[in-house]
Amino acid sequence: MTTATRAFQRPADLVLAAAFAGATQVEVWVFSLGDGYPIGQRVAASVLTLVASGSLALRRSRPLVSFWANTAAVAAVIAVGYPSDVYQWTSLVATYSIAAHGTTRQAWIALPAPLGGILFYFLRFPFEGGPLLAACVVAMWVVGWLVGRNYGARLEQ
Repeated sequence: MTTATRAFQRPADLVLAAAFAGATQVEVWVFSLGDGYPIGQRVAASVLTLVASGSLALRRSRPLVSFWANTAAVAAVIAVGYPSDVYQWTSLVATYSIAAHGTTRQAWIALPAPLGGILFYFLRFPFEGGPLLAACVVAMWVVGWLVGRNYGARLEQ
């Protein structure tokens, strides 16, 4: 990897993290206002989605830290009871990133976590979709992981 490529990674990852952070905060504080979530639940969702989004700033430089911080934050926001159309996409990016930029061992160890998170999401929020949608989402995350692993293997060569 060239020095110019490495120099570009950090700003690009910061922009990605900021974009997700902005989108999740707009969802929590603007788009779901009429949904009746109490302020405590909104604050918790806000902080946790900021952690999930912010972890993406480290997705290439510290993929293991980024992945596990994201996974913990996404699981916590699900546990808090805040469904979303945005924050789970940070998990897909983190899953791709650990597969692409982590070691092969880290990638394989990490794979079950987001798949379990998807199942947790659909069990916690059954109104978000049934088993077929859950299976499609799992397939999408597996494909993201496979694409990342393929890219990571090419980087290793």
